[in-house]
Amino acid sequence: MPFVQVNMASGRTPEQKRAMLDGIVEVLHTTLGAPYESIRAWIVELDADETMIGDESLTEWRARR
Repeated sequence: MPFVQVNMASGRTPEQKRAMLDGIVEVLHTTLGAPYESIRAWIVELDADETMIGDESLTEWRARR
């Protein structure tokens, strides 16, 4: 039973997150032969103010870009 946890900054739409999870499940099914019902995949969203890139928060980093 494959378990996949994706850690990423918040800000994606529900549709983007669903498409990503669908893709992950499909890859695991195709490459490992895992039955769909045995695959577990979930997202852990990180707040941009609580995520650091070097010496600045992700919020600050995004603002500079």
